[in-house]
Amino acid sequence: MDTRRALLDALADGPVSGPALSDDLGVSRTAIWKAVEELRESGFAIESTAAGYVAPDDPGYCGPGIEFGLDAPYTVEYHDSLSSTNNRARELAIDGSDGVAVVTDEQTGGRGRLNREWIAPSGGVWLSLATRPVA
Repeated sequence: MDTRRALLDALADGPVSGPALSDDLGVSRTAIWKAVEELRESGFAIESTAAGYVAPDDPGYCGPGIEFGLDAPYTVEYHDSLSSTNNRARELAIDGSDGVAVVTDEQTGGRGRLNREWIAPSGGVWLSLATRPVA
């Protein structure tokens, strides 16, 4: 599990201090700080309080916001806009990825039945999953 996802899981239980996160996750305090900053930059507004790091009440519509509290074995790859989530999921699958939910706020060049143009405007949840069959 990557540090960012482990941090999201830890924040689901309430405030947690940086040193406690470092000990629990087995990574350096610097790695925790970097993960927090990456989450903040992606739109997941983690607060720093006297009690430690706190998840926002409303995590927002972003990759980490979707992953937060998600009890599923998926990593979320979020985009503001994509031509097609299926095309991106296909690229990931070709590269060997597994367990990735490709999510976008809008699709600009998707294809539907009979290869018809399908545009998915902003305001919906547009996603495709890249998964591998279980042997």
